[in-house]
Amino acid sequence: MKIGIIGSGVVGQTLGAKLVERGEDIVLGTRSPGSVNDKRGFGQSLDGWLKATRGKARVGTFADAAAHGEIVINATSGTVSLEALSLAGEQNLRGKILIDVSN
Repeated sequence: MKIGIIGSGVVGQTLGAKLVERGEDIVLGTRSPGSVNDKRGFGQSLDGWLKATRGKARVGTFADAAAHGEIVINATSGTVSLEALSLAGEQNLRGKILIDVSN
């Protein structure tokens, strides 16, 4: 299944890694997809996460993740969730299941 994850911190990385293990097609959305070497909060760098998923997942923008997913997971901090979902794009979220695990 195609799953888009909005949020690249420890929650998004953990869910994404487990879903990749299950064989799901994952795009992890971040505000800054060009900065894969930067550590993400309590999570690792996206470069490290990509290596850990053995190339079975991709990193993109919030909009890329939302457009990709048949299911979209919001794994952002609650204080930025509305902004992140706005950046994901209403057209990319329309008609999709949105699972909110923001905190």
